[in-house]
Amino acid sequence: RRPTDKIALERKIRQSLSQKKFEEAEVTLNLYLADPAIGMGHKQLVRGELAYAKAEYEKARDFCVEAMKNGGESILVLNLLGKTMLQLRVLDTALKCFERAQKLAPQNIERLCQMAEIHAELDHTEEADALLEKVDDIDKTGDKADESRAKIALAKGDPNSAKSIMSSLDSIDSVISYMNNRAIAMARCGMVGEGIDQYRKTIDSIPDNQPEMKSIVLYNLALAYLRDDKAELAKVVLLDPVHSETKRVKSRVNKLLSRMASAESKGETLSLPKIEAPSAPAVVGTGEGGAETGSDIVRTISTKASAGDQLLMAIENRAGDRSCYLVYKAPEKTPEGGRMLSSELLFKPRKSIEKGESIPA
Repeated sequence: RRPTDKIALERKIRQSLSQKKFEEAEVTLNLYLADPAIGMGHKQLVRGELAYAKAEYEKARDFCVEAMKNGGESILVLNLLGKTMLQLRVLDTALKCFERAQKLAPQNIERLCQMAEIHAELDHTEEADALLEKVDDIDKTGDKADESRAKIALAKGDPNSAKSIMSSLDSIDSVISYMNNRAIAMARCGMVGEGIDQYRKTIDSIPDNQPEMKSIVLYNLALAYLRDDKAELAKVVLLDPVHSETKRVKSRVNKLLSRMASAESKGETLSLPKIEAPSAPAVVGTGEGGAETGSDIVRTISTKASAGDQLLMAIENRAGDRSCYLVYKAPEKTPEGGRMLSSELLFKPRKSIEKGESIPA
């Protein structure tokens, strides 16, 4: 029996996404989109979650913006948009999203750590330290603040400090996952050399008693070299003796070496596809006349109204500000602005006006 109510459908979709069962998630998503009782803001948010899980970060960004336009700000939308902008390496906008979300839920430890890490990357050392002290106060028995300190040390190119911190952690999975995602995000944004350098710093920081983690990062470094057409360097990394100490990665290493050897026997060099750079900015719409459809309807934003402008407007401005912008300042005519101008304007007086009271400036 398929779930039918909004909460059950959302739970089913998110469970499928957590297990990377994307086809299953899309089947449930279609049921969700077809329900007329569910608001467009909620639908765009869930579509954004699917896009983010599939590493389609530009789509995720656009869905989040539409979710904010249609349903207002919520912690879920702001969190997703913040994480998406981190993947796109737009750090200042990611920070704004997390700061807005933090005002709605000030005790969220994970978000405080993310904000500290962004501040550190932006060289806001005092702000980063203050946020991590706040995490220490909330999470007195956990490792969250120290995990962030290790990530910050790696981001700043201090593998020795990172290694010292990670040696005291119960698990370094979170740190390694963060650095791997960071290197991939750099490659996606055209910073291939910086991403490779990030892998090398991470390898230098891994404690000696964590050979499996070192093997995983070395394997990922080899993939990065192959995407950068540096097969010889990839081979050196794959022949590192640490791989023989772990079964988890050894089979993958051997398969990749076999592919390289096969290419060499044909006089070729194995090369992997580059990680795609961000696509042209786009805004996801709802179809002609506002009718909702199951498939994405995407219109490219003109050069006059960039994705960044749309995003900052959605984050920073209130609904009234957005309406005034569309009516008076939009650099291109939009259907939404046209409807505002052609219809009769309705105003709802404030209670203080009805009572004849003065309004503070």
